[in-house]
Amino acid sequence: IECRFRHHYRRMLNLPDSSPVPYLFTAKTEGGAGLKSPTDEYFIQSVSNCFALLTCDSPLMHASVVSSLRHAAIHGVAINLLPLSESVEWLNDSIDARNVHTWWNKFQIAVKELRTRHKINIVLRAVSDTVFVMTIHQCLDQGDVRSETFLNRTKKLAAPFLRKLVSNSWLHQWKQQPRTSREAPAFASSHLSSSPIYSGYLSIPEWNFIHRARCQCLQVNSQPWIENDDEKMC
Repeated sequence: IECRFRHHYRRMLNLPDSSPVPYLFTAKTEGGAGLKSPTDEYFIQSVSNCFALLTCDSPLMHASVVSSLRHAAIHGVAINLLPLSESVEWLNDSIDARNVHTWWNKFQIAVKELRTRHKINIVLRAVSDTVFVMTIHQCLDQGDVRSETFLNRTKKLAAPFLRKLVSNSWLHQWKQQPRTSREAPAFASSHLSSSPIYSGYLSIPEWNFIHRARCQCLQVNSQPWIENDDEKMC
């Protein structure tokens, strides 16, 4: 499905099918198209909704959720249910995408895919029957390590934090593209472009500057006395 989205995205932006995928999902403030990956959003929602269910305030719903998790952890085979802490540990285990039996398995798949696609590690722990902790960690290289821990009261901040990490990963992937992929002839030769350069290649750093200026993300160096922020942009 995401391949179809990418195809339509490229058609809307008048880009060839060979244009780099990370460009599509890199933030506009970083020189990308600023589009959202539906697959990434599906995984983020799976993780966020799972944590929201485990930390819900309703005693009746919480009991139903815990019972569902404990039954899913034994795969319907064992006679005795596992303790909640062991059931949560089972939830942290990765699973083959072909073995989807319950909604909890979708959470496991989301964790596995976010780790593979964006180097995001997610770990759940049960502090008590009603208190849960979710740790999210991303390490793209030695100089780019991000980590955050979420509790019951901060569960609404988990999804925005995951989106930031995914956006950071797409930017990192674009910067890691080989030199041949970092040249974008389509941006300069497009009939929608106002660039006077219609032949040759436009490098990614050059395109970044032009794109960010058109999106009003760059401040001009002259006239610092202008009070209106909109007029300070390129």
